[in-house]
Amino acid sequence: MREAALASRRTLELLRGESGLALTTEFVGWLPLLLVTGLCMWQTLLYAWSATAASNAARTASRAEARGGDGVAAGRRSLDPALRGGASVRVTGETAIVHVRVPVIAPGWDSSFEVTGTATLPRDGL
Repeated sequence: MREAALASRRTLELLRGESGLALTTEFVGWLPLLLVTGLCMWQTLLYAWSATAASNAARTASRAEARGGDGVAAGRRSLDPALRGGASVRVTGETAIVHVRVPVIAPGWDSSFEVTGTATLPRDGL
């Protein structure tokens, strides 16, 4: 028990000393880089999510159109509500094309990134 108390006392003395200050300074120095890296990774995930949603909406629109339904409405309904505002769904013949605006993490920034999903489902196959 006494050894554990001495070890924790030594640890506290190290943290109070110069080496503890250096550790804190290094952490504070790295913190902005860690935050920026995390935000970039999150934005990349939003881009991938938007691309997957656009591809899925194009397949849904093409499938609905091939079965005689309203492909544009089906494609729009299959998108997440957060993506519907900046989305456009177009069906020409057997091909559906969906454009989705990628959301941006920073509030107030306009997204200039757009992803496109395309799908073709022939009507003869159903």
